[in-house]
Amino acid sequence: MKKEKIPKVAYGQGVFDILKSGSLRYRLNYTPTGSTKTYRLSVSGKTKTECFRKMEEKKLEAARGDLTTRSRSDNVLLKEGMEAWLFDTKPGTRKERTIDRDECTLRTLINPFPISQMKVGKITSEVITKHLQFLQYEAVTRRGIGYSYSSVKKAYELLGQFFDFRFLDNPGKNPMNRVKRPINKKLIGDISGEEETLLEDVVLNDAEIQTFKEYAFREVSAKVYGASKYGASLYLILVTFVRAGEALALKWKDIDFEKREMRISKTVARVKNRETRGEQKTKVITTKPKTGSGTRVVMLTDEAIEALTFIKNHSEFTSPDDFVIATSNGCHVSEDRLFRAVRNLIDVAGLSNEARRSFGVHALRHSGVSFYLRHGVPVEIVSKMAGHASVAITMNVYYHVIEEQRRAALKTMNNINFKGVTA
Repeated sequence: MKKEKIPKVAYGQGVFDILKSGSLRYRLNYTPTGSTKTYRLSVSGKTKTECFRKMEEKKLEAARGDLTTRSRSDNVLLKEGMEAWLFDTKPGTRKERTIDRDECTLRTLINPFPISQMKVGKITSEVITKHLQFLQYEAVTRRGIGYSYSSVKKAYELLGQFFDFRFLDNPGKNPMNRVKRPINKKLIGDISGEEETLLEDVVLNDAEIQTFKEYAFREVSAKVYGASKYGASLYLILVTFVRAGEALALKWKDIDFEKREMRISKTVARVKNRETRGEQKTKVITTKPKTGSGTRVVMLTDEAIEALTFIKNHSEFTSPDDFVIATSNGCHVSEDRLFRAVRNLIDVAGLSNEARRSFGVHALRHSGVSFYLRHGVPVEIVSKMAGHASVAITMNVYYHVIEEQRRAALKTMNNINFKGVTA
């Protein structure tokens, strides 16, 4: 009987032998990145390729187990513990775009600061509170002193999730229990001395929306100054206040011109590609909307119908399965391209100012919501069209408009004369 040949591998990459059954066995000593523990792994298979595939699965399993252990260790540094937790537990429980955002928060708001080099077991509520206060009132940023409230809130929430995971079996010892949520500086006055950009300073007013529309509908074929291929698409986002990802996922089958309705059921996003080590660093994914209420039917106003009609009349891709906002090849448009288009349109239309230095696609959504609230559309209707999880969110984000309405209502009430009113 012919003896099977034992496969050879490079030095340090393990060893093969042959079992009595005739199958190959592949053994390897594996130390996960950042770990001090070595695992002795063993797999078997009919071919060398099969053994390599199974070994990769074993290595991933060992790495995940090691990460979980390290993320709950008192002696690990906060930076290492949070990275272990983020890449071990998060991928299976959160959307990929959320993972990207959390990784960015960790990289910019935690890792560069002294707290990241402290052992997790030594971190107290006082340490966390001082770190958050430093971020909000002392840290030097590109825009001045102190990060924005929204940024500090993200750091607070990420730290909260990590320590909730770490103290899952003993929540009473969680230091985050005694850490107060960051205070929104614009509600109490910015004691750092730097003026924070307010939403009401960013959104377009009525006259500016008309100017924006004028430039948005300029035809590219006419070679008119300021014309944009995606101008009408940007105006559609403004008047329907859908999120950028939701707009980019729209197909013509989602539009019902007769019923004047637009169905939102998907969103597209470009996220970090964590599946391979190839040259492609990012990938485009299609998922459900941000919240449960994000799946909705949006009523189409005359302005929205006008924008959709303009888009359809100037597009070569109008079949039911074609994207509403499409490239010259019929593919969906990237969010970056849409951002560049809105920045260019704002500049060309003369609508730029210091507060709008970062004006993007989402600012169009804010402008649309603010416009309809300003003109008396009930907040419940606007909230539902915007896909907010609750009316409270709408009222909190657009409190500046709600407050204007309250003052106007009070003025109306004061003008009512009770004299002569009978029951």
